[in-house]
Amino acid sequence: MGEPCKSALDGRGAEDGTVDAPSRGSALAAASSPSTRDFPERGSVSPAVSVPESAHGLPRSRRRRPTDLATIADVRREMARLYRAARDGAVAATDAAKLTFVLMSIAALIRDQDFEARLLTLEQRTTNADAESA
Repeated sequence: MGEPCKSALDGRGAEDGTVDAPSRGSALAAASSPSTRDFPERGSVSPAVSVPESAHGLPRSRRRRPTDLATIADVRREMARLYRAARDGAVAATDAAKLTFVLMSIAALIRDQDFEARLLTLEQRTTNADAESA
């Protein structure tokens, strides 16, 4: 079959292929070495704070009334609030990034709506001025 499995810590191995427990001295040395500390798995995220969250990702105790996002200033305030919540750990950074994208889209729609209204006003003025001069 092959060579018996050897323990990486002390070189001992069992005949059935299982690894023997290391001696107490080598276990203590391994536990104190920086390479064997308990770090989270790569890609896992440990929460910064342990707060029960609602379905919207906000802490239940801090849930607030929905903001009316009618102006660019409203959207800016909401983005600032979202930034502070993400910085404080109340909202996951990935969720904050997604919500910020939505807020940026809303801001663009508000700008487009404002531009469209101004353009319509100018076109009406031009049409009225042409009709009066004719």
